[in-house]
Amino acid sequence: MNDLNEYGSASRCLLRLRENQGEPVMSDPDFLKRYRARFPHWESRPGQLNVADLTVLASELKLADAITQTADYDTLVAAFTAGEDILVMTPTAPLQRAPGALPHATTSIVVTMDAQGLSLWWPEPGGREGILPRADRTWWQTWGAEGIILHTPRTPTAGTPSVASLAKETS
Repeated sequence: MNDLNEYGSASRCLLRLRENQGEPVMSDPDFLKRYRARFPHWESRPGQLNVADLTVLASELKLADAITQTADYDTLVAAFTAGEDILVMTPTAPLQRAPGALPHATTSIVVTMDAQGLSLWWPEPGGREGILPRADRTWWQTWGAEGIILHTPRTPTAGTPSVASLAKETS
């Protein structure tokens, strides 16, 4: 396996955030080649990340210098409103498009989030990606979601795409 489609949703999210900061596109094979030696389990599950691995890669990709992991929805709304990028980890995909698809853990990126609900950019296992329909906040607990706040000191520059630009790019 030489792509991130089946197991690498967290890796795909990090790559997407990197691209949104203006960095050049890094292909799945290039990403795997660069980091596979550090993550031996990638031989059978390419790109799969636990929170500790995600923290290391987010730092190396200059996406975060620290993270906060929380299931508290209001904490995540405050962080998102303050301009932080938020990843969402769920034990099953929030939306299974393929009939008969097996439930699997997945990671997505918050595109919009407020006290009433949120929308997510989701890298699907088959390699597709898209913005999921806006979900009411009550779904947060139903999904068993955990948020990962990526903290980094940022100096905004004119013309740098934001996470919100995901909606425009993938629609």
